[in-house]
Amino acid sequence: MEKEFEKLSLEENKNFNPNFNEYTIKAASGSLENVLLPDVKDLVYLNSKNNCKVLEIDEKKLLSFYDYENKIIDFTKNPYIQNQNILISLTLFLGRISKDLDITTIDAFGENSEFTFNEENFFENFSNYFEYLEINKKFILFNEIITNIKDFNDLILSLEEIGICFPEKSINILYKNYQGFVFKNNQILIVISSGNNLWIKSEKSVINDVNYDRQLNKRTNIFFNHEFVKNFYEKIIKHPRCKIAIMSSMAYKNIKPTLESMQIIFNFDKSIKFIVFDQKYHENKNEGGKGKPEFVRSFKKFSEYLNKILGLKNFDQTNMLFLESEEEKVTDDIKNNLIFLNTFSEQILNLSENEKIKFSLKNDKAIAYLEKLLNEENGDIREYLKDHPLI
Repeated sequence: MEKEFEKLSLEENKNFNPNFNEYTIKAASGSLENVLLPDVKDLVYLNSKNNCKVLEIDEKKLLSFYDYENKIIDFTKNPYIQNQNILISLTLFLGRISKDLDITTIDAFGENSEFTFNEENFFENFSNYFEYLEINKKFILFNEIITNIKDFNDLILSLEEIGICFPEKSINILYKNYQGFVFKNNQILIVISSGNNLWIKSEKSVINDVNYDRQLNKRTNIFFNHEFVKNFYEKIIKHPRCKIAIMSSMAYKNIKPTLESMQIIFNFDKSIKFIVFDQKYHENKNEGGKGKPEFVRSFKKFSEYLNKILGLKNFDQTNMLFLESEEEKVTDDIKNNLIFLNTFSEQILNLSENEKIKFSLKNDKAIAYLEKLLNEENGDIREYLKDHPLI
């Protein structure tokens, strides 16, 4: 049980005997037969005792869908029940009991649990009914039924439609736990070009009264993009759906200390690990020729590094997003997974304060776009970028 949930007292639990009935539940996606549910008044009572801070039930609104006489619950006009998975999930919030679908093993309680399951005393196996509901909502709802972002969002909307809601969703503990679980199973790898976004290199040690942040070598200094890095870290890197990587044609020996300095200066959580696509994972267009190397991005090399070296085989062109600051380095194999983002330069540091504010607002808009993408994208990121361009 979560610490935030207060169980019924032993005396209350002993005296709480909810009344159960079997219902047929109808929806546009189909029907469910013989669903065992408690009376709405018992569900509301239980919620008010155990869970009132994270879930609200509008009893009158919920009852309007019930036909007690015929034992029918009619959700056919609920536009958000798009499939049977959503309908089955919704019944968990109505207090459904089912031996076939619900957790019935010790695994739900952890390795150290002394819990044993008795088929003949299904309900009595749990210390109280509320514990039963919470276990099943966590382990069944998100391990076996809700598998993508759209279904999760539709489930929340379908619940609101019948009078069950999570107040203040942005800080609601239960909602954030559910959302985080779904996000972690549908991660997006965001690959940001470090140059002209996270930092810039310069031979100067001071630009418009701004001192450099670290020395790369005797001739080159690093200036970090302070405001952008702070916002990008809080809104994007820390997002539970985001896996973060940087791409740079710099050698790894130069990227590593710069990245470590940035993480220290901006107090990044130590659990956050950057994937680094450094120089050796780029293609040199001028290989074998005279003059300076001309490095361009290589989706093939990026993928080989992810799959064969890091063992991350779940990322491909459907769930990778490139934030590119150097147009000349773009190749055809990533152009449909790409947003041009150039948030920092020496010229920007030389702007007036008013001009900097305008540029800052533009950067904030880009971060808001990325946050919305992480919250909503479902399926193929290339389609999302085509349908929702960053303007």
